[in-house]
Amino acid sequence: MILKIIVIFLILWTFPDTKANESCKTADIGLIIDSSGSIVGDYLNNPVHWSQIKSFIKKLMRSFNIGEGNFKFAANQFGTRVRNLITFKDTPTLANYEDILKYRLKWPTGTTNMLDAIRSMKKLFEGQGTRTKAPDIYILITDGKPYPTNQNPIILNIVKDLKSKGASFITIGVTKNIDRSLLTNIASNKDLFINISKFSELQRISKSMLGLVCKTVKRVSCESGDRGDIGLMLDSSGSIVQDYFNVSKHWFEVQTFVRQLLGSFKIGQKHFKFAINQFNDNAKNLITLKDQPSYANYDRILKSRLEWPNGMTNMLDAVVKLKEVFSDSSNRPNAPDVFVLITDGKPYPKWQNAKIMKIVKELKEKGVTFITVGVTKNINETLLRKIASRDDLYVKINQFSDFKRISGGLFGSICNSVKKFRTAAPVCHKMADIGLMIDSSGSIKEDTKQNLNNWNSIKDFVKKLISNFKISNYDFKFAAEKFGNEIKTIFSLNDTPNVNNYIHKINTRIGQPNGKTNLLGAIKTMEEMFENNKGNRKNALDIFILITDGYPNPAWQAKYVLDAVNNLKNRKNVTLISIGMTKRINETFMRQISGDNFIHIPKFSQLVPNLNKVYRKICDARPLAAVQLEQNIKACSKGNKLDVGIMMDTSASLIGDTYMSNWYKIQQFTKEVLVTLSLRSSETKFAINRFSTVVERLIGLEDNGNFASYLKILNRRTKLGRRGTNLLAAIEDMENTFKGRGNRRNAPDVFLLITDGCFNSESEMYKVKKKISKLISSGIQFYVIGISNEPYEGFLKSSVGSENFIHVWSLSKLDQKIEMVVNKVCQHYRRPIIRQIMY
Repeated sequence: MILKIIVIFLILWTFPDTKANESCKTADIGLIIDSSGSIVGDYLNNPVHWSQIKSFIKKLMRSFNIGEGNFKFAANQFGTRVRNLITFKDTPTLANYEDILKYRLKWPTGTTNMLDAIRSMKKLFEGQGTRTKAPDIYILITDGKPYPTNQNPIILNIVKDLKSKGASFITIGVTKNIDRSLLTNIASNKDLFINISKFSELQRISKSMLGLVCKTVKRVSCESGDRGDIGLMLDSSGSIVQDYFNVSKHWFEVQTFVRQLLGSFKIGQKHFKFAINQFNDNAKNLITLKDQPSYANYDRILKSRLEWPNGMTNMLDAVVKLKEVFSDSSNRPNAPDVFVLITDGKPYPKWQNAKIMKIVKELKEKGVTFITVGVTKNINETLLRKIASRDDLYVKINQFSDFKRISGGLFGSICNSVKKFRTAAPVCHKMADIGLMIDSSGSIKEDTKQNLNNWNSIKDFVKKLISNFKISNYDFKFAAEKFGNEIKTIFSLNDTPNVNNYIHKINTRIGQPNGKTNLLGAIKTMEEMFENNKGNRKNALDIFILITDGYPNPAWQAKYVLDAVNNLKNRKNVTLISIGMTKRINETFMRQISGDNFIHIPKFSQLVPNLNKVYRKICDARPLAAVQLEQNIKACSKGNKLDVGIMMDTSASLIGDTYMSNWYKIQQFTKEVLVTLSLRSSETKFAINRFSTVVERLIGLEDNGNFASYLKILNRRTKLGRRGTNLLAAIEDMENTFKGRGNRRNAPDVFLLITDGCFNSESEMYKVKKKISKLISSGIQFYVIGISNEPYEGFLKSSVGSENFIHVWSLSKLDQKIEMVVNKVCQHYRRPIIRQIMY
């Protein structure tokens, strides 16, 4: 029995650990092995060097689970000439691969013809045996520099083309004789370039190759939380079917490619959604973002709507139609937008090119990423490269059969385009305008070894911070600037509120750090960006976030910085949050700026790990006015009740021609009154009507509503701006409401009238005064908010008393009276107050 246990143990010990393979199960791997004469240059050691390379290859292969549904290999060796050793058609078993290498691997000789080696491996990947859904990975092993020496630019162009189609590269350089710069540029990223000084170290790195390959495989996939709105434009012009014998085959390959691409994504309302059109003489929408997002539904629609190719290549109409689809409300604000154009021809008529580029430029500025796929030699390659957002997002294939080879790469390109910066941050329900002041002074790059990493850490932090918020005109909006000697705006509140748009502008406009820390200029510039006519919303909370590693330079700025900050906090209700980096930060000064909203981060590399702290500060932010309001109104103690009636004037004299804008201001004011005066049905209840010629009751005291239901009713659109002002009918309607069963005996009654005081007739004016006097004598507290300078202002003031009359010069100033209204109500009646103003 003991013997059996030992045998089993030995068997398990002999086989490689396969658990590491569980996270990456499939890939096609091409080994490009340098076997030039330099490997055997040292005659005494040449057998050892070559045997170490062969041993490395065997150990590398033994690390993988090889098979048709798992990992497959191809291999070649190169000196002056290139020799293919293993192809993807060969039976994928470890025993077979080792047997082939044993008999085909030849002794090193000749120069280092790296260019032909890569070209040869590229042909193996294009040949039989490769799999559409398996990532393509090239592993290059060399101890020298390419010969002839003019190969480098050609090699990099081929590698760039392969990367754009989804291939990944790992490079291994042995000894100091390599071209380090070339191998670094060939590798897909710096982590995938390995440099060792001796051949004997190959055995050490063989253990890490599995991890590197798995890391590469994972990059091709979208993560579970990724989402995106993807638009496909399919060329279905007659040129696709010009080859009579291949007509069905070409169109079938296009359709198969589209279905494979759709099948690669997790489709759903919270994941990926697609819009697809096909274009020839005109563009036709097949699938829109409104359609039910599921693979089954998309496939059904394509089968029923996709038409046979014919006609010209009206690419302009395709772009216009897709733009219209993405302008709809079904386009999600926080889902990155990606447009994919697939064509085998040139736009017709030719004059379309300029108009296409104008629309593409406009869409790119709004954050849309463009990927282009050109099929055959008949395309306008220059145009497709310009349309693509980056060089690596342009893909060219020579024939329709190559579609199956690029589907995995295109999937990876889309995944990388929609890659979101996510954290475990809590959900933040607020409407806020946030201004980011980013220090880009020279102190960030004082440490020359770390300056790039420091600056990249700041950029990554800003992008991840923005990506955590729901961004739209009704939620969060951002402005950003960088400051050194000069202040440069990256984006403003007037820019399209879209996460992709913000990130695109950070990538293209942020530049490099330099100069002094002109903090005073940064604060003044941001204050100007928050002017009302520059995109700042009156009903949104204003938050400034300062990200810096230093002290104002010149130092005399410090006093004026604090004066500017106090003005922002006390007079403009701006909340300031400051993030101080490194140990040289002046913590006392930073706390004078932002108080408890100061966050100290010792190292640049710790910015992203501390993202949740910043996020929480933003979510908890409250304007100073809200805090003071809560502290000042002590008379409104918890547990008391209040019945409030609000009457909103929507007549033509007040609403005017810009009726939706003016109505929105009255509507927002009413909402904030609802929020500020507690909405719990056991404490505060509301009745609301609006009036012009006729009176419309929106909410009655008998309606046991909550905040959500009140807002839903207030958001309804009805006829506004009628000529008459039937003020008497509005007051009588509210009186009748308070006589109903919803009015509570133990709750004080308050009427709030919002009007410009225009009456239908003079006789009505006196009737209104008489009615108000009667209501006041019955114990109702009556307030009037009089808007503009109409001749009836004095009459309204005398009706309710100067203490209960609140004058507002224009509707744009209405929101500034929230605090005054609540103060007056609380001064006369004890009632609860919520903890903060909600936005």
